[in-house]
Amino acid sequence: MKSALSIAPVFVLVLLPALLFAQSSPPVAMPLPQRRVLLPGYQQGTGEPLPDNYQVILTMTDKDGQPQELSLVSETTNFSATLGEQDLTFNGTLAVDENGLIHVRYTLGWETALVNNGSTNYKSTSITGSARLKSGQEMIVFHTGTRTAKLSVKKLE
Repeated sequence: MKSALSIAPVFVLVLLPALLFAQSSPPVAMPLPQRRVLLPGYQQGTGEPLPDNYQVILTMTDKDGQPQELSLVSETTNFSATLGEQDLTFNGTLAVDENGLIHVRYTLGWETALVNNGSTNYKSTSITGSARLKSGQEMIVFHTGTRTAKLSVKKLE
């Protein structure tokens, strides 16, 4: 006959975990926390949602060059674009009033290469402004001797 001491290790190693596991409550399915999948370049806190999607179009023309058009769609009050190849930054906010007019506040910036005696220096230019537009209306928001910027915003259906 085996003594109680020789059975104890078997009880502790095999039977005790089996008894404890059998008496534990079944696992409860816990909901996973909600996660937003963020697209590259998207940052949380980029403005309040708008009731519709809006297309913001900026057209830059130089006296000696082809027009450059930047178009982006925003469903929030803030928008932003940085285009390295054109050295162009464009950001701002959108608001829509009760009459359907679109209020745009914007900052537009770029760098111009200046070549002098074989060396290249860059001059930064920026403008800040605001406009009230009807959907689809185009407005000149900047004009200098060689460069013109036109802005339009339209509600997408």
